[in-house]
Amino acid sequence: MTTAYEQALADIRSIPTTKPVPVLAAPGNGATRTQQPGKRRGNGHPRTEPKCGTYSGYQAHHQRGEDPCWACRDARRERDRAYYAEHREQVLARRRAGGA
Repeated sequence: MTTAYEQALADIRSIPTTKPVPVLAAPGNGATRTQQPGKRRGNGHPRTEPKCGTYSGYQAHHQRGEDPCWACRDARRERDRAYYAEHREQVLARRRAGGA
């Protein structure tokens, strides 16, 4: 015989805590694209892996704990140079003030 506490605990554990996973696209089932939770943006388009040779690719390397490839390093370098060219005075003022 179970106690009321054990029964309540069993009831709580039986509540599903995750969303049901939708059916993945497969030939013949009518679905047109994969539908996996957490893999979609707010606008409904699937997320794509950032491409190497872009600043987003550089950031993705760091988020995965990798050393960035040379194409991504070049993209970051180019972005930094463009930023400095456009914001030169603000950057120099921050450096004079003791900031980064």
